[in-house]
Amino acid sequence: MPSIVVEIIVFQVERVVAIWDPEINVRDTITQNYGFVVKEQGDGFMAAFSSSRDAIISAIAIQKSLSELRNNEETLNIHIRIGINTGEAIIENSDYFGRAVNEAARISAEADSEEVLVSGVSKRMADSAGDIEFGEPKELELKRLFGTHLVYPVNWRSKPEEEKTVD
Repeated sequence: MPSIVVEIIVFQVERVVAIWDPEINVRDTITQNYGFVVKEQGDGFMAAFSSSRDAIISAIAIQKSLSELRNNEETLNIHIRIGINTGEAIIENSDYFGRAVNEAARISAEADSEEVLVSGVSKRMADSAGDIEFGEPKELELKRLFGTHLVYPVNWRSKPEEEKTVD
């Protein structure tokens, strides 16, 4: 089983099930990116991946999918904040425990609506391909975890193409 942990928390949900079923869409996106859902927590999910990059790519896909749905359906008020951490987890009865899981949950709690925040370890592991853009680091104190922790927002929104001029 993978030891990389992703904590995904859905909040501000006014769900229209016919348009968006979080279990189906989030689960599908996670599995398409080589992860699996460890457990559901109310309107949230905890998923595990064997690669930090796969976890971040999955988080980006989830945020983009929801953004498109909100653009197409004005009354849809679903926002997700995602925290990603990489580390060893204790696996017991198909559930994940330990500091890595706690840190992912705390990072997620600190994320803003529609934000993907990743730990410094996750960023370093996923950064080598150069295809994921990160924002400026934030130094956070995470509840019940000693010291400060460096986290990075993922710049997942597509940038508008610059106007091209004809010479």
